[in-house]
Amino acid sequence: MSREGGSAAKFEPLTQNLAEYDWAMAEAAASGVWPCVRGKRLYDTELCRSVVKYWTDVIRKHKKLLNSNTVHVYPPKPTENLNYAEDIDVILQENNTTPDKLFLMVCNQTEECRTKTLVLPAFYTGLTDLERPHTAPRSGSFDDVKIPEFGKWPPRYPENMENKLEEAIPAEDSGIRMALYEHDQPEKRTEAMIDTNGNLILTVTLPPMSYTYYVGYAADDMPENPVIPPEGKTFGLKF
Repeated sequence: MSREGGSAAKFEPLTQNLAEYDWAMAEAAASGVWPCVRGKRLYDTELCRSVVKYWTDVIRKHKKLLNSNTVHVYPPKPTENLNYAEDIDVILQENNTTPDKLFLMVCNQTEECRTKTLVLPAFYTGLTDLERPHTAPRSGSFDDVKIPEFGKWPPRYPENMENKLEEAIPAEDSGIRMALYEHDQPEKRTEAMIDTNGNLILTVTLPPMSYTYYVGYAADDMPENPVIPPEGKTFGLKF
């Protein structure tokens, strides 16, 4: 789907453009955004219907988590070709009051296979041993993110802000683990470390123009009644 709009941004015919249609629903779900779809129909074949139902069921199951704290860490970095991004980007939701503590969507909107070690602030999952979140992102904890208000790292905070930049402390293994389940499937478990800065460390590899998502739980917990991806559903575009 083109970001430039117009006829190139249409999903019809839906099944013919199902990978793009699926990706749009995935990003809306992961962002906690309930979209308004303009058109005469939501699906045109049984396969398309199954994908729409899949994301509807995912949203229903994780609704409270997806309406929780959105943590901005790796936003998309545009290139001259607006169909592609510069690197892997991330959408992250966290909640410490739900069994599902974290919803992490990782997108590779580039033209090549990418591997990246993500450093993700995990304070709002309630699983770190920190008494409070850092008042500002710690140096070295995040990617080279451009923050609109403050510019590139390190951000130039206004003088009247109470939240000042905290210097990074060398991160060690805190001994705490989070169980991450790809697509919330019990057989796709990954155990990830939380370091002493309260960051979750996860290395991901994604093929070009693809995405995946993980749901995070306490190490001794696991998904209940997982939503099964329909047969034939892809997690990315044909390349």
